[in-house]
Amino acid sequence: MIEAKPNLTKTSRTSERRINLIEKPAFAQQSVRLNKYLSLAGIASRRKADELIREGKVVVNRTRVSTLGLKIDPHRDKVFVAGKQILPVDDKVYIVLHKPKDCITTVNDEKRRRTVMDLVRTRERLYPVGRLDRNTTGVLLLTNDGDLANRMMHPSYEMERVYVVELDRSLSPEALVKLRFGMMIEGERVIPNWVQVIPNSRRKQIQIALHEGKNRQVNRML
Repeated sequence: MIEAKPNLTKTSRTSERRINLIEKPAFAQQSVRLNKYLSLAGIASRRKADELIREGKVVVNRTRVSTLGLKIDPHRDKVFVAGKQILPVDDKVYIVLHKPKDCITTVNDEKRRRTVMDLVRTRERLYPVGRLDRNTTGVLLLTNDGDLANRMMHPSYEMERVYVVELDRSLSPEALVKLRFGMMIEGERVIPNWVQVIPNSRRKQIQIALHEGKNRQVNRML
């Protein structure tokens, strides 16, 4: 059994911390990219907003949009997603959540499984920053701040994420060397920032630091 969890909190309880920052909408410029507008409006991250655009779920001034890179005037153009008009967000909300096991990191789950959004009560439209696997526990940020989410998730910013991994067997010295030198995942070499064995764990607990994450990356590396 392999269990990976971000080493960012000492509590083992499901908990949340809510921070409200009231700011003026970040639309000082006359034109803004559509995906950035949706992100700043708390609909989704820029990457997810691009997916919504490609899928034809976004309408601008009664015209369905499917081309990426479109710029709009946030003061004049009307933007709709799933038939609902999207307006700029005035209040920025940040919830730091300790995600428990058996919980999906998504806003909506088509299989009706419990999601991280079921753990919080809020009137704002929030979405999780990044993703933790269903049985991974640890710190997760929920927000409607698109700029912050983009800075935390985009690989170019190299935001470091540290995971504590519990193994069902001792990690051999050879396996540790291989892990540190990286491996191929989805046709791309993945190299951790650093790896270290936790003292007095009989080599059954290690820490891995990554600056970008693929689906179930830690489990696949081990």
